[in-house]
Amino acid sequence: MRRRHDRPYRRFESLDLRQIEQYTRTGSYDTPTDADRYNMIRTYFTMLANEQVPGAAGKMKQFAAWFTHGVAHGAQLRKAVYESHNEVEILVAVDRFFESLLSGQLTPVASTAQAQASVSHLELTPSVQ
Repeated sequence: MRRRHDRPYRRFESLDLRQIEQYTRTGSYDTPTDADRYNMIRTYFTMLANEQVPGAAGKMKQFAAWFTHGVAHGAQLRKAVYESHNEVEILVAVDRFFESLLSGQLTPVASTAQAQASVSHLELTPSVQ
């Protein structure tokens, strides 16, 4: 017997199944866009809040790490979510983050190679203890 708060999980099974089917058919699958990720996070978190799932804020914090994997500047969103105290604050943090990301206010993160090239001229000295 399913508990009431298990229902939100089922809604997202279809995305995974579509990706598996696409990979099986073509050998690859489409990566979700930032807008897709925003819609998924916002929908899932809203369902948790609306269904008054016990511990919804904790579940949102737990899933923030999974849902933001691969999102540019995702650490900023995770930090904002973890510092929130309730479901409403978390939803506001998600909305603000994605509004900034999707409007281009957050610039793409430099690759590791670019970051290394930008500091390669610096001489690092060990700290004296």
